[in-house]
Formats: sequence, structure tokens, C-alpha cells
Amino acid sequence: MPRKRMIDPSFWDDPDIAELQPLERLLVIGMISHADDYGNLHGHPAILKKQVFGYDNIAVAEVQEMRDRVCEKCRNIALYTVEGQEYIHLLQWEKHQKLNFRANPVWPKSPWESDEGLSKDCVSPDEDLTQDCEPRQDKTEQEKLSQAKSREVKPTPPDARARAKSGGGGHSGIDLDCRKALEDLRINGPTLWELLKCPRDDILAWCEYVKTAKGIKNPAALVVARLRSGEPPPERPKSKSLVDEYRELTGEDYGATGEIPVPT
Repeated sequence: MPRKRMIDPSFWDDPDIAELQPLERLLVIGMISHADDYGNLHGHPAILKKQVFGYDNIAVAEVQEMRDRVCEKCRNIALYTVEGQEYIHLLQWEKHQKLNFRANPVWPKSPWESDEGLSKDCVSPDEDLTQDCEPRQDKTEQEKLSQAKSREVKPTPPDARARAKSGGGGHSGIDLDCRKALEDLRINGPTLWELLKCPRDDILAWCEYVKTAKGIKNPAALVVARLRSGEPPPERPKSKSLVDEYRELTGEDYGATGEIPVPT
């Protein structure tokens, strides 16, 4: 299927185009629109009629006359034959159509193309007719090479590996433990990167607090609000010894030794 093409403003100032009738100029634009990525298209009058004048009451014979006149008046449009079929080649295709990648040719190569697919004669009313064209690479092979390079696995730089081991992620100074703790609470996106700027101890302390505390309906919202406000995290209760737990349960004090008598 033909791709989008560009009509250069200089098209309307071309002396060859100026000698054509309005419908003939439209036919030229239609040729540009339906050419493949190498400036070639089918030149049969019936096909040109269908492509360019499909909605118009124009006979095939009239289209053939317009085609022949266009090829006669325009030095950059040439008619050629391959195995009895007529084709058209646009000699200045590479100058006016800038394609990053070219699909495989749709139509047979014209006599004006080199082995690389570039027109040998870059003819223009205001240019030297013997001018050589710049060689063109095979865009299909170039596309394959680009895709292969994009799939290559690039080695990780040593400094990036060091940052990863020390807790740094893709952003400088980011702690992976803090990031994981926040992501476990489903805190992601811009909010995640905002909170990662907070002190490391506060992040870990608040995340641990909401996991262990009871009655918190929305732990993530609490962590976000507390870290944004800069409120220090609550102190974690110290671990109690068996003596302390026994004292709280019984209300009895066994002195400085803290020894719990063994029931007899």
C-alpha cells in the first residue's frame, strides 16, 4: 500500500509542469501518491484511471493521452517496459521524498536505477543533466541492522552495578529497601519518587508501623500524609523480658533480682 508522500512547493514553479493541462498536473500528483518507495508505479492507463480518476467520467484512452503527454513534457517522469508491461519511474524521487526506511520494491526496477535502487540520472530544468546522484544504501538491510542493534543487551556500567548493590536504583541516591517498602503498600508513580526523598529511617519506620498497628483502614494514605508532614515516626516499644510480662500480669514485684520463683 502506498505511503504518505510530500509535494514540494517547487512543484508548482517547475517549467515542465507549467506546460501541462490541469488534469495532467493532477495525474502527476497521483503518480507521486501511488509510487512505491523507489519512485516506480504501474503505468497502464486503466490502472492510472482507477487510481487517480476513479470518480470521474474520463475514458481510458484520455488517460493514456495524458500519461504520454506527461512523460513527453516532464523530463523527470519516464515510461519503461518490463516483460510487456508498462511502468513509470520518477527520476528525482530521492530528492523530494525523504524515507527513513524503505519497504521492498513493488514494481520492477527501471533502467534508470542503479543496483542500489537509486536513479542514475537526476534531471532537473535548472541542474546539470550529467550530475551524479549520491549512492543510496539498502534501507531494508539498514532497518534490519538497526533492529538487531536495538535488541542487543548492553553491559551494565560498573558504577551502575555499585549503586544497585548499595541500594541505589535508576535514580541517584534511591534506596531499594525504601522503594520496596512503599511499593508493598501500593504507593507508586510520582508519589513514590516524592516520598523517596524523605529520610530513610522515617520511611522504613512508618511502613513498619502501619503493618504492625491495628485498626488502620488505609495504611498507604497514612504513610503518605505522615511523610509529607515530616512527623517523626512513633517509637517502637522495647521488647519486654519475662519478668516485666509477669509483673504486668500479676502485679507482684520480686525485687532487684528479677527472678521469677518456680512453682513447687
